[in-house]
Parts: sequence; C-alpha cells; structure tokens
Amino acid sequence: MSAKILTNVTLAAVAEAGKEFKVPRLGLAAWKFDEVSVYISITLFVLAVLLLKIAYRNMPCVASYLPESLLLIVMGLIFGFIIQFIPNASTVRLTPNLFFNILLPPIVLEAAYSLYNKTFAELLGPILLFAVLGTVLNFLLIGFGLLAVDLSIGLGDPYLGLGIKEYLLFASLIVAVDPVAVLAIFQDIGVDLRLYYLVFGESLLNDAVTVVLYNIMSAFVAASEIRAVQVLIGVGSFFTVSLGGALIGLFHGVISCLLTRLNISSEAIVPLLMSYLSYIIADLFGWSGIISIISCGVFQAAYAFHNLTPISVILLKSSLKQIASISEALIFLLIGCEVFAVSLRWHTGFVLTAMFMCFLARFVVVFALAAIINRGKTELAKFRLTAQLICSYGGLRGAVAFSLAVLLKPHLLGENGKLAHDVLLTTTLVVILFTVAFMGVTMKPLVRLLHIRLAKKPTDKLFVTLNDSVMDQTLLYIDKLTSGPGYHRLWEFLVRLDDRYIRPFLQRDAVAHSGKILEVYEKMALQLHSDAISSHDAPELPTDASKAPLASEEQTVDIPLVYDEPCASLTIRMPQQVRRRLNMASMLTDAGNNMYMPRESIYDGANNAEFARIRHSQVHLMRTMTRDESGRVKNPWKNFPPPWPIDN
Repeated sequence: MSAKILTNVTLAAVAEAGKEFKVPRLGLAAWKFDEVSVYISITLFVLAVLLLKIAYRNMPCVASYLPESLLLIVMGLIFGFIIQFIPNASTVRLTPNLFFNILLPPIVLEAAYSLYNKTFAELLGPILLFAVLGTVLNFLLIGFGLLAVDLSIGLGDPYLGLGIKEYLLFASLIVAVDPVAVLAIFQDIGVDLRLYYLVFGESLLNDAVTVVLYNIMSAFVAASEIRAVQVLIGVGSFFTVSLGGALIGLFHGVISCLLTRLNISSEAIVPLLMSYLSYIIADLFGWSGIISIISCGVFQAAYAFHNLTPISVILLKSSLKQIASISEALIFLLIGCEVFAVSLRWHTGFVLTAMFMCFLARFVVVFALAAIINRGKTELAKFRLTAQLICSYGGLRGAVAFSLAVLLKPHLLGENGKLAHDVLLTTTLVVILFTVAFMGVTMKPLVRLLHIRLAKKPTDKLFVTLNDSVMDQTLLYIDKLTSGPGYHRLWEFLVRLDDRYIRPFLQRDAVAHSGKILEVYEKMALQLHSDAISSHDAPELPTDASKAPLASEEQTVDIPLVYDEPCASLTIRMPQQVRRRLNMASMLTDAGNNMYMPRESIYDGANNAEFARIRHSQVHLMRTMTRDESGRVKNPWKNFPPPWPIDN
C-alpha cells in the first residue's frame, strides 16, 4: 500500500514538473519574446535617454526653458507605462536593495570626486550648516506643521489617521533636495562659483542626512511605544551614524592610496572598488553609506589620484560618469514603473498642505541660516539676498524622495495604513512634478531677473596663484602679530602636516603645496608653446626625411622652440613624462578651461585633443630643427650650449 502511494506521489510530482519544463526543440529560428522582453525594454530606455541627452545639449531653445530632469521623468513615465503591457513586468520594481546598493552609489561617488575644489573647501562651514542643521530644521518644521494643521482645522476627507510619528516620517523623506535642474541653469548662465558649490554641496550632503533621518523615523514608527531613552538613542545615532560613516570612508581612502602606490596594473579599478566597499562596509555596521562614499571619494581625489597615471584618471572619471548616467536613467525608469504598478490616491487637503509646508520651511530655514552666516567675520561666506531667494526657490525634489516614499510599509502607517500609504506616495509624486516642472522652468528667468552675480572671467592662472600665495602669507603674518588662533595659522599647520607626513606616506613621488606654482608655470609654458606653434608655420621636412635616422622617443632632447615668446625653452620628454607633468599641474590647480568641476572634467581637453596636437607639433618641429643638410640628426647643443639650464 505504501509503495503504491509513493508511486502515485512520484508520478504526480513528475507530471507537475513537466508542466514547467519545456523540452527544447531544434529549429532555424525561435521567438522568445517572453524571456527577453524586459531586458529589451530596459536597453531601449537607456538608449533613448542617451539620445535624449544628446538632443538636449544640441537644442539650446529647449534647454533654455525645460530642465533635463523633467524630460527624464516624462521619459520614465512613458516607458514605465509601456513595460506594464509586456510579460514579466512585475519583475521590474524599485526595491531597497536595488536602489541603495546598486543604483545610488555611482551617482554619489561621481559627485564626490567633484567636491575636491578650493571653493568648496572655503565654503565647507556654510555647506555643512545648510546640509545638516538646515535639513533637520526643515524636517521638524514640515512634520510639526502638518500635525498642527491636522489638529487645528483638519486636512479634510478621507480621514488618514496619522500621528506625529507618521508625519515626521513623511517629512524625513520629502526634505531630500534634487538640484539637477538648478545646477544646469547655473552652468548655462555662469553664476558665481560660491553660489554654485553652496547649492551643489548642500544638496549632496542633504541626501545623506535625509537617509539617516528616514531610517531613524522608520524605527520609531515600527516601535509600538517610544520612551525617552529611545529618543536619546535616536538623537545620538544621528551623530554616530554620520561620524562612523565618515571614518569608514576615510579608512578606505587611505587604503586606496596605499594600493595605488604599488603601481599595479588595472590601477583605475582600485579607487572604484574601494569606494564601493566603503559604502557596503558602512551599511554593514548600520552607519551612513552615503557619507562614507563621499568621504572616500573626496580623499581619493585629493591623494590617490596623484598615484595614478593621467590616462587612468581619465578612464576612471569617464567610466564612472557613464555608469552614473545609466544609474540615473534606470532610477527614472523604475520610478515610472512604480507609478503605474502602485495605487495612487488623491487627497486635496494633505497634498496642498504638504506643498505649502515644504515651501514655507525652505524659505524660513534658508533666510534664518543666511542671517547666521552673514553675522560672521569672513566676507567670503557672505550670503546676499538674491542668492538667498534663489536657494529658497531652488528646493526641487527628485528621485531620492520618491524612492524613499516607495519603500514605505502600509502596515506601519496607522489604522488606515493602505490609504495613508497611497496618499503619501501621491503627495510625494505631486511635489516632485510641481517643483521640477514649474519651479525648474521658471528658475532661469528668475535668475536673470534678480541679476545674480556671475562668475568672473578666468584670469592668468600663474598670476592668480602667485597672488593667492602672497595674500595667504600676508594674512598669516598678521595672525602671528596679533597672537591669535586665526584661520591662516591653522591652515599653515595643516599644510605643514600634510607636506611632511601625510603626502609622503600616501603618495608616490609626493608633491608639496609649495610646488603648485611651479606646476602652474609648466602648464602655462606648454600652453604658450602650443600657441606659438599655432601662430607660426612649421618648415617642411626634407624630401628624404623618411630615410634619415630619427631621434629615439625614449631619449630626452632639450631644444629652444620659439625665441620671441616668453618661456622660450621647453623640454621635450618621452610622452609619458610630458603627460605626467601636464596633468599634475591640472590636478593641483582647481580650475581648467571649465570652471564647473561637477559637470566637466579638467582632464578631458588637456589629455585628449590638446595634448595630441601639442605633442605632434613638438615632434614635427624637433625633427626638422635637429637635421643638417644631409638629413642626419644632430645635437643642437654640441658647439653652442644654451644659456639656460637643461632639465636632465
């Protein structure tokens, strides 16, 4: 009897498995749309986004009125609607692991590399004030403002049944600021670099603070009872999560420098792996992965990039930029899919009240913190009224806010959890669309109407560097005369510590801060030589030049290139050495042809087209000038040594 039952069960299992298993068939072609439809849709979406960005940059009439983030949102909604009609559409969902562990890190790391800038360092205090204290104040004003309106006049029907914990949870996600549209407009107009980096740095660090607040409030909402001890632990965790993430990032930044000192192959991949590892390790300990990867990225840009070859730096930044662009596109696609996959519920009272509180809190906090900053003694950090208006008006919301809203759990939102979840999701989407569509479109006319201070035209970098050095030494001398712990005395101490101990330990062939002027001089000399060659026609090569022996590129040949120009002597080295010295000057001077570091790398022009043109012209002129009448290469310094020292 038992054997018969076992046989029947086995046959039933085989029959059930046979329904799912498809026997492969031979054929010249097959149609497997159900298996690959999702991947085709995602690939086509990424391709469409890339084409959209190309068209956006080549259509100034569109870029002048519509922000790029608005077009990406519309594109994501269109493809999200299409994906709902293909098989296996349920697999394309925005999950916490996918967003925080895969899509977000490359976007944050690309922005972190751009923060290594002198202007950002000078404004670090105001940026931290806006990013940390400003975000917390916005969080409190929005949360308690919604509660006050609900208790006083009510939010209308239907009844949501939300309490203070739920309102603060919503406030923690809606304070995330996305400045993509604002920064694009700032670049187009050319606003002052201080305002640009203030908005950029505040928005980047704002995301980290937002995620920390969201995690804290999620724990509070999940708890059935909140005691005073738990509140104190939550406040303390805000600092430990942030500082712990920063320490993890700095530790991995140091490891990155030590590994890149070894001059290993595939060195460009080391900073990327260590940055991502810092993000994961920080998350492992429950600390902020965003703050960790920001700290690691800035540290790598300051120290580890010196150990890499210029080509590796170009490869690293270009690859990361493409990965971040694809990640951003996928986030908008997943948001579009979520809009049609989840249920939305309109609530007029809550939506209008939430939008009003967001705008009110933003204006109040910006003007209050600006008043505190303006009371300081440094003129550099002064915050003008027009800049305050732009920062207040530029509080656009984006992908981070909606991604956190999608992660809300309905069973944690009170007695009407499903209804409250749908209303919060709808409100977040409306706030994002309104701020990006309306405020993003009207931002450019407002900037011009308020006559925002524009960036000054770049002057001679060598003169600027010399002038800055003289001014720093003068102010340092004044601090010493007054016997006060001034800013410049602290800066001198940090520079000496960096030059004597930190850079020699972390960098291969370390360059001190005092060598910055020489590096700028070398870069300018190369540029002057390039301009001189461009303005003079190089002589033609002899007819039998191809048969004449040429100087080896491995040798170092010193020749005078142009005599009627300053810096007339230039050393022609092997390509790797020239490229190294050129890029060291680029890395130590915080601006190149493009002042806005977050969007364009200063290495691109110097290492690609410009360097190739300069190198070709130098080699051509060198070979022509070092030949005698018979076409043989001669030593130009054999009989007449040059009056200037030769670099061996």
